[in-house]
Amino acid sequence: MSTRAEAGIPEELRSRASFMPYDFFTPQPVRGADVYLFHWIFHGWSDEYGVRILRSQIPALKKGARILINEWCLPEPGGMVDGMRALCGESLLSTSTENLTRCRSTMDLLMLTVVNSNERDLDMWRELFNKADPNFAFLGASQPEGCRMWTIETVWDQDKEFSEKDALPGALF
Repeated sequence: MSTRAEAGIPEELRSRASFMPYDFFTPQPVRGADVYLFHWIFHGWSDEYGVRILRSQIPALKKGARILINEWCLPEPGGMVDGMRALCGESLLSTSTENLTRCRSTMDLLMLTVVNSNERDLDMWRELFNKADPNFAFLGASQPEGCRMWTIETVWDQDKEFSEKDALPGALF
């Protein structure tokens, strides 16, 4: 299967990455990978289904396997104004914190009415992993400068050996 994503992989990494269609409510067919990447998958699913997606990964996970989720991560109300500006668009650069908080609420309400889901902040991502299985160690989330998307990271940690020190550089907790 040839995709735009595959075309963007540097030549030296092509033997280490693959893409495939997958029903994420069924057990993960790829076993023992180092990393599993989900891009805009959890965005449209309530916690109930997010937990099911994560639990479907568990039989395939080896110790230390990471799940990277490329999604939005909402700031706390009234906080991280730049994050909300990135999320809601450059036109909000001069708007007040109140307007940015309103934008967060609007996005959350939109997800609720359209797909019966919600946007998640750091605590909500942490709780989602914990609900799925306490062996998921939440390592935080990071947002590249100028990007609306975040990388949310968890690791399969049955022996409780991982901590925030193992997170991606610049991760928030």
